[in-house]
Amino acid sequence: MNKRSFEDSLRAMIDSAVDHKLGRPRLALSLEYAQATLPLGEETFDFSVKIVERVAAFFAGYEIPNADIAARSVVALSPAP
Repeated sequence: MNKRSFEDSLRAMIDSAVDHKLGRPRLALSLEYAQATLPLGEETFDFSVKIVERVAAFFAGYEIPNADIAARSVVALSPAP
């Protein structure tokens, strides 16, 4: 079990993602453009699978029911890498 509460851990994950995107806005926009325009099918899919696995492990660590399904839903709602 984790030492932080679920809410604190989730907040830290969200804060990190927001800081990363807002801290480098030109890079973030460039990467989003590249992802939208380049044919990255297999590479993007493999990366997305790894993201889902990590989010599912995070949820499972807090005994979130159906962690794998919840992780896929969260990733589906997020912009692609």
